[in-house]
Amino acid sequence: MIPSPLCVRALDPACGSGTFLFHAVRRYIDAGREAGLSVADILSGVSNAVYAMDLHPVAVTLARVTYLLAIGPELLRD
Repeated sequence: MIPSPLCVRALDPACGSGTFLFHAVRRYIDAGREAGLSVADILSGVSNAVYAMDLHPVAVTLARVTYLLAIGPELLRD
């Protein structure tokens, strides 16, 4: 669990398909919206606060897709 998503960084050192990433990104976005941040600030902040890595290239690709799915089309369009 991430107690203060806007104040900490999250790292998943063996991300696999990115399930932890998905939930970390969603928590950051929800906290950003509650704090009244703009879409640009939320996107900038989440990209600086939620990190992951994996040795397997397919896992990395899957985690990237999961990261984008967590952000969602409504924020990516704005």
